[in-house]
Amino acid sequence: MRLSRRAALVLCAFIVAVAPIAGWIASTSARGDRAPENLKVAGQAVGGDTRADVTEVVDGLATAYAALPVTVAAGDVTVSSTAGALGLSVDEPATVKAVMDHGESGFAGARFFRWVWSYVSDSDVEPSVTVDDSVATAEVNRILAGKTGGPVEPSFAQQGGELVAVAGHPGLGIETPDVVAALHSLRYSKKDMKVEVASHTVQPKYSVDDAQKLVDEANELTSKPIEVKAGEMTTSLDVPTLRSFLVGKAGADGLTVGLDPTVTNDALAKQLAGAATAPQDASISIVNGVPTPAPGHPGAKCCAPTASDVLFAALHTRPFGAVDLPLEEVPPALSTDQLNALGIKEVVATFTTKHKAGEARVTNIHRMADLVRGTIIRPGDVFSINQLVGERTEEKGFVFAPAIAEGLHEDQVGGGVSQFATTLFNASFFAGLDFVQYQSHSLYISRYPYGREATLGWPGPDLQIRNTTPYGILIWPSYTNSSLTVTLFSTKYFSSVDQSNQTSAPSGVCTSVVTERTRVYLDGTKKVDVVRARYRPSEGINCDGSGPGTTTTTTSTTVPAETTVAPTTVPPTQPTTAPTVPVETVPTVPTTVLLTPSTP
Repeated sequence: MRLSRRAALVLCAFIVAVAPIAGWIASTSARGDRAPENLKVAGQAVGGDTRADVTEVVDGLATAYAALPVTVAAGDVTVSSTAGALGLSVDEPATVKAVMDHGESGFAGARFFRWVWSYVSDSDVEPSVTVDDSVATAEVNRILAGKTGGPVEPSFAQQGGELVAVAGHPGLGIETPDVVAALHSLRYSKKDMKVEVASHTVQPKYSVDDAQKLVDEANELTSKPIEVKAGEMTTSLDVPTLRSFLVGKAGADGLTVGLDPTVTNDALAKQLAGAATAPQDASISIVNGVPTPAPGHPGAKCCAPTASDVLFAALHTRPFGAVDLPLEEVPPALSTDQLNALGIKEVVATFTTKHKAGEARVTNIHRMADLVRGTIIRPGDVFSINQLVGERTEEKGFVFAPAIAEGLHEDQVGGGVSQFATTLFNASFFAGLDFVQYQSHSLYISRYPYGREATLGWPGPDLQIRNTTPYGILIWPSYTNSSLTVTLFSTKYFSSVDQSNQTSAPSGVCTSVVTERTRVYLDGTKKVDVVRARYRPSEGINCDGSGPGTTTTTTSTTVPAETTVAPTTVPPTQPTTAPTVPVETVPTVPTTVLLTPSTP
């Protein structure tokens, strides 16, 4: 059946009218949980994106917004912060909802036309912004602190031993609530933001007459000296001193006088310094070969933070006799618990060298041993002999004895102490410790292990040892009239430490020696490192063959990094392990504990 021309036109009109509506209905049904087409949020396209994708985009916008600088201007005062610090944030759930629901509100006709319009024009959703007033208030108070030039209340000053009133002056006022309210006007932005608020002049609350009343009270309180006591020490605080402690305070209830706690306590600490008692660090000694800890105890000093309050109360009551000021406890640098936690419980290495009895150098060796005995190297720290002992002088108990300087023998105060360094070097070698700085003798001395020894001088060369274990290392030297032993106590960290190889090669006319060490950890891991020495052929001869008077470097202090390699055969003539010797104790020498700082 053929339609009439009029019927055909009506049908076409109907199709044209209904088709978009059908498309809109179909599009709405098919959209599901996706953003509308051709939609942006803060200029970033999200049309057709899933809710998860939109949430990720909004989260990125929120992060960027929180970092935006915000300037607060009030008169001549300008301060800055960030949106996030000021409590401004993007309301992410609300913004995501606005994107996903875009175009869904209103009656059907309006929604249809918005759908049609979306195909010819983009829509942009502005993120929703919120302000946390409590966060904003705290941040505004912080950034305005000291910037507002608030009023200065009247107070007093000391002139000629008397206190006199000092007038206050007005200042600039900025109200925090005004700033917080202004923050609420800010919208989402991708650029730096600024808020402006009004400032006003704020007058002091109190007058000079009020300050004069304060002065009268302060003069009365400090009209005569007062005696104070801290520990076993007593002193008198005169009137000018007392008045130097005073400060005026402005509160809601008026002007009051008080003591400046910092000024007061600093002055008391100086005048009563003799009341201090030193803390006693926990220590450790060797009794019958066993590390035995001795507890530490705190000391005291003048004065406790509450001393100014005690003194101020005494100015009002004027008690009979001296005012007893509280002392502040001073903890020991090493407490008993800290000492016990270091795990110093067993011998991890010991080494002995011999010497002739009765020589002057023996006095120096013994003196060095006495000074170092009881030193603890904490995990990760570096022990330096020169840092601990300092320059060897007669005042410290050292004497003249033979030494080697630039390859020549000469007498020096402290000569012979290199035997202590060599003994400690070898004990540390077999304990598996690392060497930060060392230097061999320039001439080989037969009483020391070949290529495995160290010398000392002032201010150098030095012997520096790093404790790379997780336990403390106790250095315990002992001696007889013909030997020196250095024993190291700790907790076993290696299953074995051995000299695994040694090689030598010419270096000019000198001989360079490389000694290899293999450390085997408790888990079986093996690591190899080396120590080095270089020896002149004879006294006064340098490595380049020149004679006395020409200075050259004859030894190496480079400490190469350890490597993991297979151990090689050890020359049969070279000892490979530390000899076992009895642990000698020296009960007549006081035990000390030194905590050495790390050296770069």
